[in-house]
Amino acid sequence: MRKINNMILVSGSGRNSGKTTLCCALIEALSETGEVTAIKIAPHFHLTGKQQELTEQGPGYRIFVEKDTGTDKDTSRMLRAGAQTVYFVQCADRGVEHAVRSLKRLLHDDRAIVCESGSLGLFFEPSYHVLVERPEPDMKKESYLLNKHRADLIVGTGQIGIQLARKIIRSGKINIQEKQYYDKDRRSA
Repeated sequence: MRKINNMILVSGSGRNSGKTTLCCALIEALSETGEVTAIKIAPHFHLTGKQQELTEQGPGYRIFVEKDTGTDKDTSRMLRAGAQTVYFVQCADRGVEHAVRSLKRLLHDDRAIVCESGSLGLFFEPSYHVLVERPEPDMKKESYLLNKHRADLIVGTGQIGIQLARKIIRSGKINIQEKQYYDKDRRSA
């Protein structure tokens, strides 16, 4: 697997598990000390708003830059949380590799990256991977089952907040300085 430095990946056990809430807490905490880029990767294609700017596209994927802070979309929430740039990537799981390779050309090496995706962790290794697990996970969701074994930390939906975000940042190798990796054997906050 190829490594993506400075990235905290947030995956989950299904819809409405708290992934975006955790991403926003991480962005808020990281933006206290530096600039943050946020990424949302979703397998569904839908109409985008007037303030989402198409930056790149290829076979099976499209990459947009979110400019609108005034909606309830996850990418708008990430902007409001303090991300300098938010990318919205639309692609099916099979297109993630190509989409992320294209996206990597747009990323800054000196910025922390917070990414919400169920599929990125299947192809790339982030600096730190957090899985948000709701009380009744979707056991049919293949990406959840695979990510559960790859995550550095598994948290319950009810644990999400700014204190958890700061603990994750202290535990990982995120942007600022080299620190010891979180003990992967412990697996829970």
